Amino acid sequence: MGKGETPAETARETGESVSDGLLSVAEFARSLWLGQFLADLGIYSVVFEYVPEFVALAILVGTIVGVGSLAHVRYGERIVVAVDSALADVPGLGTVYKSFRRVGDAMLGSEAENFEDVKIVEYPREGSYILGYADASLGNIPGVEHEQDTPAKAD
Repeated sequence: MGKGETPAETARETGESVSDGLLSVAEFARSLWLGQFLADLGIYSVVFEYVPEFVALAILVGTIVGVGSLAHVRYGERIVVAVDSALADVPGLGTVYKSFRRVGDAMLGSEAENFEDVKIVEYPREGSYILGYADASLGNIPGVEHEQDTPAKAD
């Protein structure tokens, strides 16, 4: 009994604790039984087959949202700039990262409306292809097939 509690209040609190405990244990037992029942049906094997993909997707979305939210805060901008420069300074990875960064900046920046189409170009040797972004100044480049240059197929 606590200070100022009557025996009736203590008994009521003890009774509530016992009933809460019984309900919790009963709920836990029911969950175990339901889990065993679903496992016997073979449902868990189907569900758990896709769990890694769902977890990976959740982590990816969480990371994108977290970095995007962080970039809008003053200190977050500093962190993004620091990580950006650290990645750019790594030999090998820095070159690839800076290239992707420039393409992303061009696509999302004010120059994005200059791009009209994406082309696949055979470069630097036969059988090797790269993506190219066509703009209004593309003109007539040898080896690049334009939609207007392609003859219409007869049905």
